Amino acid sequence: MGKRVHVVSKQVEYGNTEAFNWKGEEFKCLLRNCGANACGEDYSDNFDLPVGDYERSLTILKRMKENPDLTNDDLADLKVETEDGQNNFDPDLIDINDIKESIKILDYTIEELIEILENFYEERDKDNDWIEFSAW
Repeated sequence: MGKRVHVVSKQVEYGNTEAFNWKGEEFKCLLRNCGANACGEDYSDNFDLPVGDYERSLTILKRMKENPDLTNDDLADLKVETEDGQNNFDPDLIDINDIKESIKILDYTIEELIEILENFYEERDKDNDWIEFSAW
């Protein structure tokens, strides 16, 4: 029996993708390390964040996959076209080494993480500007 993170695609319906067995807080930490504003109670596996922040986090992970030697300076030009039309990303607020540490703690390859995050993205409630996660 486990406790995996699920994306909430509707208020009463959970998506099919599940991951991060008993590591919901660590998953939230990864997103925060990517500059996402994950909202929710501290030490809770239930949280949400703006879709644009999620898209930027996914873009950072994809860049890290393409370039394993990526540095913070390489993110200075990061411009992500998001659904909400905002790009309030500040690369000075993240540290690539913190992201790498989060990936190591989650015990997934970067390819597996990207696939999971893409599946979460597809299963989210597309009528909402926020993406919600719940672990149970």
